[in-house]
Amino acid sequence: LAAGAWLLAVCTTDGPDYQPNRHDYWSFRERVGALPEPNYLPWVMHRERLPDGSEALVACRWPDSAFQLRYFAPAPELPDVADDEERIRPASDYVAAVDDAFAAWQRAIGPPLRFERALQREDAAIEVRLVSRMQPVEEGALLGVVADERGRCRVEASGPTPDRVEIQFAPSEATLFIADSHGLLTPRQVRAVALHEIGHLLGVSGQHSPLAGDVMYPVAGDRRIEALSEHDRGSLRALYSIAPGTIFARIGAPRAEPLSAVRRGPPRLASETRD
Repeated sequence: LAAGAWLLAVCTTDGPDYQPNRHDYWSFRERVGALPEPNYLPWVMHRERLPDGSEALVACRWPDSAFQLRYFAPAPELPDVADDEERIRPASDYVAAVDDAFAAWQRAIGPPLRFERALQREDAAIEVRLVSRMQPVEEGALLGVVADERGRCRVEASGPTPDRVEIQFAPSEATLFIADSHGLLTPRQVRAVALHEIGHLLGVSGQHSPLAGDVMYPVAGDRRIEALSEHDRGSLRALYSIAPGTIFARIGAPRAEPLSAVRRGPPRLASETRD
């Protein structure tokens, strides 16, 4: 199994100068209703410029009408091996790993998510490229990247309410580098990388989960996150339970006042309890 630092995604944006705030989240939940939890929904949102010139964190995702979403995943070209060397596993095993990653997200999130692999690129909305070479970076190796991380969500107009805008969301390509300094990755490892990149294709912005046990955490190190966590599932379920273009919070706007239910003073200790 490969060792070393695994950078699972590249963000082509500078991180937004916005710090997630529990009061913003609670205010958002009051506006949109109950959300699947636990989640890291504020980290999923995209920072976008609105038609009035202000900036906001916006929910960017595929519309329900995009599903069944078709993807194209051509088999990688694998290096030749000498007769006396161990035979390289079939290229189709890597395509099957991508198929399994899409199926895992579909099972975890449920409707509206549905996926189907297309046999031709022109019949698919997105392409997952499997490249059998190492992509070195400053620390470790890059294993996956989604093209045009900045531009895949575009605000086109004001929405039907002040809390929504009309968006265009259409990421079209992800690249998985299926080799590192030790050689080809295993299909099991490639499945883990595919899980992460599919999360970006589904709408997780250039930010990532802040929790190291999640598939959508940015750096895997020597660990391989092979299963979607409760937070991964809750976050994407929450994203797909709200309308595309929903505004989470406006950048630079005054913070919402803490809700009345939030305790303002120190806790009161109960009287002595014997166990």
